[in-house]
Amino acid sequence: MTFTNTVDTRRALEVIESCLLTLEFSELQSAMLDTFCDAFTEDDENKLEYMDYFELYKNSVEQFLTERLARTLPADFNMDHFLLSVEQMQEQLTDDAVLQNPDIQNIITSIMDFCAFKELVLSRKEAIKLDGLAEVLSITPFKMQ
Repeated sequence: MTFTNTVDTRRALEVIESCLLTLEFSELQSAMLDTFCDAFTEDDENKLEYMDYFELYKNSVEQFLTERLARTLPADFNMDHFLLSVEQMQEQLTDDAVLQNPDIQNIITSIMDFCAFKELVLSRKEAIKLDGLAEVLSITPFKMQ
């Protein structure tokens, strides 16, 4: 499937959105990001291993989506061509509700752009840290005597 117009790309985006909003994808993504969190730091310098994590994440998300898209879209669907078309047609697609959904936009961007992926991992790392802090802290009501 070649993406020569915005209609094809929009249709693929709609299918992708439905896949990305599933519990199955959320669990896959969370498990992967949780695994990567300890390796990542907020330093400007990127370690070589980060690219390995990025490729693993990208390939896993693409495989997840490709398997589900194959059930809905034509047999010649190609994820690389799709991602390229999204990049090329981004201005035309800005009115698209799917691309305006920040969660979907972040996920799609995170498989195309290493910096977006790193930001996603660091956000997850911070969320885990805050969850851990919430477990330690206990708030009790104050009673005036």
